[in-house]
Amino acid sequence: MRKPLFCLVPTAGLLLAACSTLAPLPPPAYPQAIATTPAIERLITQTYASLEQHKALAISADGHYGYGWGGVTIDRSARTAMNICQHYAQQPCRLHLLDERPAQEDYLAFSRLSHAALQALQLPDRRDYHFEGLFYDVAPPSEVRLADKGYEDKTPATLPGITTLKTYDLVKVIRQRQPLLLDAKGWNAPDATTLPGACTIDWLGTLWNRQQEAAIVAELRRVMISLEPDKSRPIVVFCASAECWLSINALLRLQAIGYQRLYWYRGGLEAWKAARLPLVPAVMHATVFPGG
Repeated sequence: MRKPLFCLVPTAGLLLAACSTLAPLPPPAYPQAIATTPAIERLITQTYASLEQHKALAISADGHYGYGWGGVTIDRSARTAMNICQHYAQQPCRLHLLDERPAQEDYLAFSRLSHAALQALQLPDRRDYHFEGLFYDVAPPSEVRLADKGYEDKTPATLPGITTLKTYDLVKVIRQRQPLLLDAKGWNAPDATTLPGACTIDWLGTLWNRQQEAAIVAELRRVMISLEPDKSRPIVVFCASAECWLSINALLRLQAIGYQRLYWYRGGLEAWKAARLPLVPAVMHATVFPGG
């Protein structure tokens, strides 16, 4: 039986049972839509409307934008749009249109559903979910793993300088410490899901060749200044499962730019689902893809 993450205190002030202190939840991440400027409205009607399908437009609150089109999938066009917008904007970008569909509604839904799910989040039973505690005889890596070695593979049980969390412990950390949750598995429209409140950063754990790494880390540094400049804040990184290397790569990069309190949710999305904990639709918060 799941245990609620709260306890009752009688009027005499004596605690009925041992329980965790809950930190107040932060406000929703995307409480309102970004208003378009006249320049962006002209872009939409005069340029964007004429582009072929698989197109995307990203905008920021300070009036900047980026767009992409002609990708094999709309995901690639969205990546290009976000990448270009990020290079000009001083405030975070978000997707505004995917083809002709309003994408800002996705951010509003993410915000609303995440806040409600976190308010109601309960502790699961204290056990392993979907092989999250399975031991593989795999050494921790010394560098980011290349894509040609495969990202769906057995992972080490621990990583140096990083705390490994199972599902039960992650739920406690979420409610007690308000960590930043980073989803490293990537964003795939239109049906991607993630943990409530998790920021999906495109390309966070991906590397196709070593020559890209410096540019990816530099872009991640810029993104994190906007997302979370406090390098002492707890950060939890996850991807698909205990056989997913994208979260490991992401953690190595975050270590490289100086983040100090890093947690690895090794079981990832599959363990969270196995514990029957709530999911929300994922939205792209940023990309660290090294080029538009």
